[in-house]
Amino acid sequence: MIKVKGLNKSYGKNKVLCGIDLNAANGEIVGIFGANGSGKSTFLKCVAGLTSCSGEISLDGRSLSENHSLMKDVGVMIETPAFYKDMTGRENIKFFCPDYSSAQQYIDVLAANDFIDRKVRTYSVGMKQKLGLLIACIKGKELVLLDEPFNGLDVISLDQADKLLDICKKKGACILLTSHMLEHSSGLCDRYYLLKDGKVVPNEELLKFEKPRYSVEMRSLQAKEKISALYADIITDKPGKTFEVVLEDADIEKRFFFALSEYGFSSVKDITDTLESKYRIMEQGYEAR
Repeated sequence: MIKVKGLNKSYGKNKVLCGIDLNAANGEIVGIFGANGSGKSTFLKCVAGLTSCSGEISLDGRSLSENHSLMKDVGVMIETPAFYKDMTGRENIKFFCPDYSSAQQYIDVLAANDFIDRKVRTYSVGMKQKLGLLIACIKGKELVLLDEPFNGLDVISLDQADKLLDICKKKGACILLTSHMLEHSSGLCDRYYLLKDGKVVPNEELLKFEKPRYSVEMRSLQAKEKISALYADIITDKPGKTFEVVLEDADIEKRFFFALSEYGFSSVKDITDTLESKYRIMEQGYEAR
């Protein structure tokens, strides 16, 4: 388990991270999202020990800063992966990963056999990204830190990367990742944190956008008036025969949809906030509704 408490980081007078508290369990994928400059990459660098910071960072209850030997089981891919270009991909893996036993399984999952024995200088962007993922996941038996791991990957490669991370997760690794591909990442992560201005957006703010929400169009204005009178406390009026409704309770939801069928409706659309829409709302100061 990775636990971060009171993490602060400044570059001169510019405070980049402000008292970050975060935790992630073994066998869990946790996303860290935010706008450019929100501190995502800097946060991962702090955890990886690549830049100085203040605060507490522990892995399975042991301080990472005081127990450097723990880093042998931490896999890191931050910003642009760097390799020995005159070595093959396989040679790079063997150089960076002392334990090569799981390597071939991971190579197969990423369909990297076609290029893994070629020199890295011949690799495309996507091939280099796959190699970076391989090294991070093979080395990261305890913790994997991934900064924008899906950059340069096509649709098929994205599926392969998901399978690779799932294997790491099932083997008990804790995975922290940043990504701008919010729609893709939301289905992959068990949990996520949003960073804004160097701070974690409070959970109570995120919960505002978790409730099931629907846009409903009734068959007539009369039908809309009748159902609006019954559920005035959860309905928001919209032009014409439409309205929006928030359904927090399963019993209310059941009664509401029964009433819809009784009065007659034309359409019901699920407009519950996606991770991407939540992100937009957060970046606009919680007022884009």
